[in-house]
Amino acid sequence: MDFSPYSFLTTMEKLQLKHLLRLSVWLQLVLSCRGSVGETVASSTQPFPWSKLRLPTDIVPNHYDLLIHPNLTTLDFTGFVKIEVDVKRDTKHVILHSKGLNITSASIVADGDQESAGLGKVTVLEFHPHEQIALVAPEPLIAHRKYRLYIEFQAKLAEGFDGFYKSTYQTKDGEKR
Repeated sequence: MDFSPYSFLTTMEKLQLKHLLRLSVWLQLVLSCRGSVGETVASSTQPFPWSKLRLPTDIVPNHYDLLIHPNLTTLDFTGFVKIEVDVKRDTKHVILHSKGLNITSASIVADGDQESAGLGKVTVLEFHPHEQIALVAPEPLIAHRKYRLYIEFQAKLAEGFDGFYKSTYQTKDGEKR
């Protein structure tokens, strides 16, 4: 990676930036929607509303605001993402990719509404075999409208080299950091 525009950053800050960039790719909450209710069972024993590995294409993301807060002492992180989307077909389900994240809060707000005027309680279902989650709204998202998804999450830093992972390096003096 070329970090020349970021020459003011320390080596550690560049490494952390690189890890955050990798995480943002990993978190590409590839959106979509619709889907027929199949026999797929979510981790909650409720039917998962999508049975295919590839996601449906009924919701198109326009903009992501992502905040990630790593804790290098406890080796975990928390985060928040706001995703602005266009709905192409009426649906009650938003299907996203998610791997290893504990979703702590999720809401959907129609464009033009205040954050407190959302669609009510959103149920989050997980389907681990496909690394997918579903946000199930209490009422349908209407085609040709814009919405904002708000998702808060937490997880441990990964042990391997995928996702947002911890790493160490040695200084010139042999100190492990």
